[in-house]
Formats: sequence, C-alpha cells, structure tokens
Amino acid sequence: MVKSKMPSVLDKLGIGKDSKETWKPWEPRSDPQRMALTTPADIVGFGGSAGGGKTAIIKILAVTQHKRSIVFRREYPRLKDVIEKSKKLLRGSGASYNSNEKIWRRVPGGRTLEFGAAQYDKDIENWRGIEHDLKAIDEVTEFSLDQFLFLTGWCRSPDPHQKCRVLFTFNPPSQFSGRWVISYLAPWLDPKYEQQTGRPMAEPGELRWFIGVGGKDQEIDVKDFYITVDGKEIECKSPDKVIVNNKIYWPKPRKVKVGNEELEPRSRTFIRATLDDNPFLRESGYRGVLQSLPEPLRSQLLYGDMTIEPESDPYQVIPGDWVTLAMQRWVDYPQTLKMSHIGVDVARGGIDKTVLALRWDNWLDRLREFDGSQTPDSNIVAQQIASCMANTGVKVQIDVIGVGAAVHDTCRGMKMHVIPLKGSEAAKDGNGEYLKDKSGLLTFANMRTYWYWNLRDLLDPKNQIPICLPPDDQLKEELCAFRWWESGKTIMITKKDDIKSIIGRSPNLADAVCYAFAKTYREGLADWMKK
Repeated sequence: MVKSKMPSVLDKLGIGKDSKETWKPWEPRSDPQRMALTTPADIVGFGGSAGGGKTAIIKILAVTQHKRSIVFRREYPRLKDVIEKSKKLLRGSGASYNSNEKIWRRVPGGRTLEFGAAQYDKDIENWRGIEHDLKAIDEVTEFSLDQFLFLTGWCRSPDPHQKCRVLFTFNPPSQFSGRWVISYLAPWLDPKYEQQTGRPMAEPGELRWFIGVGGKDQEIDVKDFYITVDGKEIECKSPDKVIVNNKIYWPKPRKVKVGNEELEPRSRTFIRATLDDNPFLRESGYRGVLQSLPEPLRSQLLYGDMTIEPESDPYQVIPGDWVTLAMQRWVDYPQTLKMSHIGVDVARGGIDKTVLALRWDNWLDRLREFDGSQTPDSNIVAQQIASCMANTGVKVQIDVIGVGAAVHDTCRGMKMHVIPLKGSEAAKDGNGEYLKDKSGLLTFANMRTYWYWNLRDLLDPKNQIPICLPPDDQLKEELCAFRWWESGKTIMITKKDDIKSIIGRSPNLADAVCYAFAKTYREGLADWMKK
C-alpha cells in the first residue's frame, strides 16, 4: 500500500517551491484602472463613487510596477480589509507577511508592500525620512492636507529608472475636514476653477503641472521634457516613459525659475471610477445598497458627486453654509474701510503656524501664514505684525496663553495698541457679570467659548451682519470642526487639542479669525454693523 502524502499548510495555501512560477498578479478590469496603470503622472487621484475598484488598483501597482510600496489608512484597524485582500492577491506568490511589522517581503520581482497609519498629528513623525517609490493613501479624505503632504514627502527611489508615484483614492468627502481634496484637484473637481483662473477644466486622466510658490500651488504650462543618458541630455516630446538600451527612463520637465529658486514642476491627474467600472460589484446587488442610503450620502457614493457639501452637524458651532455665505460675500480690498483689528495666533512649535488675521471692520483680508521656523522669537512676530499695519490705532488682539505672552509684551514695547486675550478666563463682562447667549439663559465655559460663540452670532444669516471671510478651504474646515454642547446651562465647545485629533492639525487659521473678532465683553453693534 502506498501511503498518501498529507498536504502541508503551505500546500493548502498554494505556497510551494514552484509558487512563483504559477502565481499571477491581478489584472486591471476597467478603463479607469488601466489608465491609472499607464499614466506618467507623479500624483494620481483615483476615485468617485463607492465600489469603483480603488483599493485594488493600489495593490496592482504595488506588485507590478513598484519596488517599495506603502499603503496608508488613518487608523490601523481600518487597514484590516486592505491587508486581507493583499493576502488573497499574494497567495501562492512566495511572499511572506510579517503581521507585527505589517509588511510583505519577497514579493515577486524583489518587491515589498507595507501598511501604515497616522491617526494623530504626531504620528506622522513615525514616517519621516522613510522612502518608498509608491506612496499610496486609501480614503485620503480621512487625512488632513498637511498629513497627506508630509506622508508623501519621501516618495523617492535611489534607482533612477524606477518611477516614483503618489496615488490616493477617495469617495466624495462626507465631512468638511476632507474638502481640501476638491481644491487639490481643482482643475478636475472644482466647477469654479475655470472662472477663477481662466484655465479650462481638465479631462479625466489629463496631466496638469504645478509648482509650489510661497506655500501655495500654482498651475503652469509645461512643454519641454528631457532624459539624461550617460551624462547627456536628450529632448523628449512628452513625459511618457522612454526605453533606451533596454532601460526605462522617465522624462523630466524643465525647471522653472521663480525669484532665486529653480522649481521642478510635478504632474497631477484625476481618474474617475464608478461602480459600473467594477465587474465584480456592479451585478452583486451593491447598487441597491447605495440606492437605499439617505441623501446626500446616496448621491455622493452612488454617483460620485463631488459638488455636494457635507451637511452641518446640528451641534456644529458654525454651520458650513454660514461660512460659505461669508466667503461668497468676499471681494477685493474695500478702499472705503479702515483697518481696525489684527487677530494673532502664535505658533507653538512643530508644524503649527503663526497666523495674522487682518480685519477692516466686517471685511477680513487673506490670512497671513508663517511656518513656526519663520517665527522663532517674539521680535520677529512683532515685526511681522508691524509690517502689516495699514494705519494707526489698529487693535492687535493676541492669545497670551503660552508663547503669545512674549509677543504681546514685545508689541506693547513697540507702542502698539495691544489687547491680551486669555481664553481660559471666566466669561464675564466689564462689571463681573457672567456673559450669556442671546436667549439670556446659557453662560459660557470660558472666554474662548464666548469668542467662538460671538463669531457664530456674527456669521448667522438671521442677524444680517455682512461678515466677509476670505475664500480658504482650510479656514472653512477649521471653523466647521468645532462642536458645542450644554453642561448645566453652560455652553461648552471642542477643546483645541481635540480639534487637532479631528483634522490632524492645530486650528491656527480659525483661532486667528476668532481673535480678530473677539471682544472682552459684549458690546453694542459697531457702526459698520448698523449700516
């Protein structure tokens, strides 16, 4: 009798000595996926409706075109589904998975595939300097813009023939904190882009080129490309890959000189994917699931409608549509007004920013932002404030808790009209009486709560006060992040540190605006309000 050989665990999984010869990676199953695999863009946005095959394209790219890849989600538990699907993909490939390090090694072709997360703002530091030639972020609207830029900042490779790519996937953002993606991909997603810039809207898969000027994106035209072979430059007609002597080269654009800097343009594209593009889900009944969702989530996930703004939470301190109205009222500098206030939020280190909010009565100028490294001491901040003053008599309102105290003292020494703001103080008026909301029933947890509630009152359309806020998606995101609740007839709002965990950064912009309109006690309507 011949004894039958019992299959080993590896045999059951299809992993054996010949597994690399039998294993085949997934192939793209839709035109959007094929477009994502062939685009020469440096940064690729891929998304639209739910079920469009977003996560699959990340893994296909990782195991076919890249050597070192990483996939990020905001939190590690949300990576579970991505990791499970990677196990299905790599079963029988000979690759090995380390669950502690969350990395696949020995992927065919000498590749690795890693998984990472950055739930809190400080967590992004764990990925500083770690290079990958594919930085992929699944559901990018879970991240703030600053987190996204930091995590993808080390997309590079020592191999000059390896294409380096940032790929991010998303559905229409359901929270204001994710609306930054509309601005980042404005040529494809922002219907106002053509009117605001004079440039035509971009088609799906079309390349657009950007440089960073003063911390802001600027779209430019790029026509000239080149590759370097054996120390010699060769002109190219497009950024599509070129093969010379059996080696792949990726043409680069010519650098653009701005001031004393030579800036290298980077290309972006957006590829729209829908449920109809996914052969595995379109007939599975998933469409019925999406159709049963309440609006606006139904249109966002079923049709990938990016134009729908998220509904405001009933306990949002400042509803999103109030901010939208204030930004729609904004116009260029109104010559008839006189500068009245400057709200100052001083950087507290890390990636925080010092922000100046210049106010002309009801009109607020575009915010002045300075990285913490640009404001290392109180003298420099005070000089920046002084340089912004358009006239005398301007009230400079500074948060003096922590690092702001030194700036206040320096400004005072320079004879500025400085008003110290202490957000932790009890919310009382000049007579020592507790300040109350318009109903006269609720008090405020502290002065910071009162200032934000005051800004809420100013922006409330019912009050018909024409506040004009500068169009700024990050400012809107921050203003809309605060929530309120009652505690024993006292109004409470979200703490600053909690806002950091929600949006991934400190609300420096919102705080500066709040300080610009802050009052130490409830005053009567100013002349501009009466008008």
